[in-house]
Amino acid sequence: MFRERMIVDDSLVVDDGGYSMRVRIPWYRALPLSCILELSVAVDDHVAPPEAITIEVDGVARSLGDATRVWDQSWYVLDDLVVHVADVRLEDQVEHEVSLTLGLRIPYLPMHGKPVTITERYTKTMPAKEHAA
Repeated sequence: MFRERMIVDDSLVVDDGGYSMRVRIPWYRALPLSCILELSVAVDDHVAPPEAITIEVDGVARSLGDATRVWDQSWYVLDDLVVHVADVRLEDQVEHEVSLTLGLRIPYLPMHGKPVTITERYTKTMPAKEHAA
């Protein structure tokens, strides 16, 4: 659902410490950060190590592991989640193939006594911008 809007157009930014991109929630309602079950990123078929990924919401950056314990902050449908990948350099080329996999738990939709989960995958080709210091 809403998979083609997950990766925000032209949001890939390269800096000295790695790269970042903006992501939209592929769901129609806000969800607590603790509902993020999976988040993986690959650029040009190079998968980012999970320990190199942090996410930022409302100016607060967290590791993926920390985010799974945050139930009192939500990711709203109109807000971007900034995904930072540290210590990974992108190849010097005009466009990059960016792939994202995002798994979410939907806590208010029970099925067989457990919350529904969804996993969305999307790949988009876009240019990388240099971070303006």
